[in-house]
Amino acid sequence: MLTADWTGSILYVHKLSKGKIMLKLNGRAVQVMEMDSVDVTDAPRFSDACVSDAVWVDTNERLTDAEIEALNDANIDLIGVIAYGTFL
Repeated sequence: MLTADWTGSILYVHKLSKGKIMLKLNGRAVQVMEMDSVDVTDAPRFSDACVSDAVWVDTNERLTDAEIEALNDANIDLIGVIAYGTFL
């Protein structure tokens, strides 16, 4: 089950009981910390949704802006699914 807290235009996504939201970039696991541009009028596609903050699981270091952009590009379909899941 996913829940979300809104602060301005940023959607803070929390996944309960089954772990955290994880994606991969270049074979490394990434934990999603924040999503942005989740427009409820675009449901269920959420075509503008994107990850705005994430950390590497193995080092707990924040991704750079370039890495965040690459993460969004590499996981475009999954990001829409994650955004959709916050409203279930």
